[in-house]
Amino acid sequence: MQKYRLPLQLDNDDCQCGGCCIKASELIPLINKYDIDIDCPSPNICWVIGTKNVLADFFSELDGPAQSFPIDEFVEYIQDYKLV
Repeated sequence: MQKYRLPLQLDNDDCQCGGCCIKASELIPLINKYDIDIDCPSPNICWVIGTKNVLADFFSELDGPAQSFPIDEFVEYIQDYKLV
């Protein structure tokens, strides 16, 4: 099964993206819910690792229930992050 390694911006004092950052505490239930791995080699760099479907579900849930998740754009976006 093909896996992908996608960047994830955690909320910290340097976060300037206006709402796109995620608090680490919000990730714990999602990490437990989905079969993903989190790799944070430094406080400002984190990666989410999983299959296309699992990552799509994970990021869709992060977007929240009111958002329509753009699955076609997501599938295109993750192609640059394939693990070999």
